[in-house]
Amino acid sequence: MGKIVGLAFVAALNPALLAATTIMLLLPGPKGLMIGYWLGAMLTAVTLGLVIVFALRGSSFEHSAKKTVHPAISLALAGILLVVVMVLATGLHGPIADRRAKRKAAKRRRRWRR
Repeated sequence: MGKIVGLAFVAALNPALLAATTIMLLLPGPKGLMIGYWLGAMLTAVTLGLVIVFALRGSSFEHSAKKTVHPAISLALAGILLVVVMVLATGLHGPIADRRAKRKAAKRRRRWRR
């Protein structure tokens, strides 16, 4: 269940990816298709990134885009997201969700008795 939640979270960021992963998951043996789709997307992204970087070198765009986020902030955000995905994938959030559900049920009973 955690793997599906992780894939759904990532796929929700891109509607085309959501449609492609949904179709691939419905087919028998989706692992090879999804790895191929991911490798193709990575190759396309890296190629276009390199083309854009080398095409815009020395232009006025290069000087106007100097304000960036510090790499430590990007790494910290990636680490937090990785921890969230690992918690969801391993099922460690189950006891917390159970306690939350028990508290909600107890609160509803108290309101009803009033």
